[in-house]
Amino acid sequence: MPHEATETPPSRAGAVPAIALLAALVGAAASSALLADYTRRAAVYCAEDGGCAKVRAWATMSGIPFPAIGVGAFAALAVLALLPGKKARVAHAIVASLGATIALVLIGLQAFFIHAFCTYCLVVDVVAVALGPLAVVRAWQGSDLAAGGIAGRFRRAAPALVVLSAVGPVGFGLARPPRAPTVIRELEATAPQKSLAIVVFTDFECPYCRALHPKLEAAIAPYRDQIRVFRIDKPLRMHPHARDAARAHVCVGRLAPQADVAERFAHRLFETEDSALNTVNLTRVAEEFGVPRTGFSACLLDAATEQTLADHAALFTKAGGFGLPLLFVGRVRIEGDADDADLARTVRDELVVAGGDATKRAGGDAAKRNPTTVVGTP
Repeated sequence: MPHEATETPPSRAGAVPAIALLAALVGAAASSALLADYTRRAAVYCAEDGGCAKVRAWATMSGIPFPAIGVGAFAALAVLALLPGKKARVAHAIVASLGATIALVLIGLQAFFIHAFCTYCLVVDVVAVALGPLAVVRAWQGSDLAAGGIAGRFRRAAPALVVLSAVGPVGFGLARPPRAPTVIRELEATAPQKSLAIVVFTDFECPYCRALHPKLEAAIAPYRDQIRVFRIDKPLRMHPHARDAARAHVCVGRLAPQADVAERFAHRLFETEDSALNTVNLTRVAEEFGVPRTGFSACLLDAATEQTLADHAALFTKAGGFGLPLLFVGRVRIEGDADDADLARTVRDELVVAGGDATKRAGGDAAKRNPTTVVGTP
């Protein structure tokens, strides 16, 4: 008697592809949220003081952010989960298995190379890893989404859900006002009312920091009366003279006879040749700005100065810092060099948001009336 083929039970037939479809929708939504954060300067979904900023610095391929690829890949996996037939099931298994392999590699990169984890990235990667075996099981079972019952209703609603998960989070994120990390907002809250706070992390030997400095000064100059700059030293290990310069900057901020001296000293450091950022020359320059040699030399060796730099490094980490220069213009995060016009426009727009008057121009002694604050010094 010939063997009769048996069909997969309806409940089992609909379960695996339904779970795979739901997982693809979750992956598309998480990727869409990440795409919003990668597209705009200030993150909306992922906390800047977590690992997201560090991971984001590595998450592009040929200029295309990984989340954009993720949105497309998960949308394709959702469509394949919907399509019936053997060819669709095999294609689903192949694409999902490839995605799972890539996701495992990306998790390994975060764990062993970047040494930081992005929460949304992990959601995307874990979903992708789970989709691999789900799609393989579906192909092995020969199962498709059921036409009736709850699975049938899910199937009919799926096309709209795919579009919503791919477009909704990125659209909401781009429309939402930016928000600086908590540690930056706390610092900015100490600025006078109706003034714009700008937080600058810098290294005096960093070539990109040096390139950005005159652009920032030009953008600030027209509104200097209404802007409070917080300068935070983050000397990088790769720059042999950066730490001495940072110590000197902190000490001048602590010992300077006038409040604006520290910022004028910072201008001088940016203009000084790298090799001249040594203790002997820094002491001489500090004297030119009215800082006593004895007190300055003692400050350079003081454990409190090193503690200030350690506190600055902790602020950098909490702000989600990865590279320099890093600045926060009100709510807007800017990492790396910036275009002159874009920076000027950002300063003007954020000043208005802060309640300032962008039509009012600063007077000649504005820097003395509203001096830069060297964070961690009196």
